[in-house]
Amino acid sequence: YLRALELADDKTKAQILHHYSDVCELEEKAKIAKVTSLFDKVNIREVAEDEKMKYTQKAFDCLHKLELAEEKIQILKDFSLKLVEREV
Repeated sequence: YLRALELADDKTKAQILHHYSDVCELEEKAKIAKVTSLFDKVNIREVAEDEKMKYTQKAFDCLHKLELAEEKIQILKDFSLKLVEREV
């Protein structure tokens, strides 16, 4: 939400704020669809994916600082990638 506001132009930002306010009178499904389209407009999914991978890499870097066998580290990496890459 906050990153979308940062990336949005003034018109899109106003629309996002409106749809998150109590004065928006759209039905829930329509409101979700509209906010989703606004987020798509500012490519928020790609921004979030980039951030997710940046923090995943930071976590992997920290794993190598642990005194664990490489095969144990790989097990943790594989597990975390499954979590990160899952579709919700």
